Amino acid sequence: MSPSESIYFFIHVRRYLFFSSPIMQRLYGAAGGAPGFPGAGGFPGAGGAPGGFPGADGGPSVEEVD
Repeated sequence: MSPSESIYFFIHVRRYLFFSSPIMQRLYGAAGGAPGFPGAGGFPGAGGAPGGFPGADGGPSVEEVD
């Protein structure tokens, strides 16, 4: 990609983001947040995995590996 093409592309991406960002912010704000994030409207009340992260207790510590 030549420098002039990359500048052209960059300008169009920035223009798209300039116009689309406020619209997307309003849509996500009206829905209660971005979908899929616990506590942000996607899955209200969902917590972490029961029992914690699998394998978090059984692995070696950083000191053992170093």
